[in-house]
Amino acid sequence: MADQDPLAQLEEWGRGVERRVRRRQRLEAFGRASRRFLRASRRPAAALLALAVLGACGVFGLRFITTPRSPRPYATASAPDGVSATSGAGGTAASPFDGTPAAAFPAGRAGIVLPTAAAAGPWPAADVRTALDRVSAALVASHLDERVLVRHDTSAFVAMLAPDVRRWWTSKLQGPHYGVTVVRIAADARLAAVEPRVSGRTTYRASALAGRPALEVITNYVWVYAFDVPADWTGSRTVVVHGEEHWFFVRSGTTLRMYLEDTKGYWGSMDCDASRKALTAPWRGGPAEVVPSSTPDDEPQEAYYQPDHALEIAGSCADS
Repeated sequence: MADQDPLAQLEEWGRGVERRVRRRQRLEAFGRASRRFLRASRRPAAALLALAVLGACGVFGLRFITTPRSPRPYATASAPDGVSATSGAGGTAASPFDGTPAAAFPAGRAGIVLPTAAAAGPWPAADVRTALDRVSAALVASHLDERVLVRHDTSAFVAMLAPDVRRWWTSKLQGPHYGVTVVRIAADARLAAVEPRVSGRTTYRASALAGRPALEVITNYVWVYAFDVPADWTGSRTVVVHGEEHWFFVRSGTTLRMYLEDTKGYWGSMDCDASRKALTAPWRGGPAEVVPSSTPDDEPQEAYYQPDHALEIAGSCADS
């Protein structure tokens, strides 16, 4: 009898996830599961949208936020177990980020930090180093590479993932999905000629995926994009993207296959219409999308720039 593919169980599990998503799409209109997008605006009458998604779709929640009356504490997320490294401060030169917490963030890939590779469970230090380097490259491809940001060409990013999930990811990224995980700028928005500011942490630990031993790398970063806008612009000039991703590495023969299995996050200061299409653009300064029954947000808007901010937050853009 021919040897069974050692990853057959993982491949079937991946297809099962897609089927559960499609089934929930039919039952719940937009579906619901492990992925969450939350959108926000940072002007005085701004809107924040909460969007929950598993693999593809979202359920919209609504909330109106105003300029905070006084600084208040914000909900924070605890760091995962494992070995971590956290971004430090960036430069202080004048930039479009002045006046925001992102002014102190490192620029571009300098904000992506990797912990020292050491053995983790059954995984030797060499495998840990390989996994960390591959995750770092995937973050650059999905958040900083012009091919994805501007041209919306996600092929290089998808090619980094395990062969058995590439078709699924290609299909999802062709639709209005994963806008926080793989950042694509709206066609009518233009990035400023500065690198995005980045701050967060990377953690690794021994784990499991679909019953198989796995090395898990967890990334939690805030990405702040500056936009080239007119001098009389009344909307936001930066957009915050805060996401957490769980990358799993499974051995197949002599290679390590990389799977992206769980993500969640939120947008801040973004255009609602663009974000519904999984695109990123700054809030344009028009009327805020609100619900009459919504209540003021108690958090300062600067809180959404913080890498330790909880990822499950309420917000509001009118559903469509």
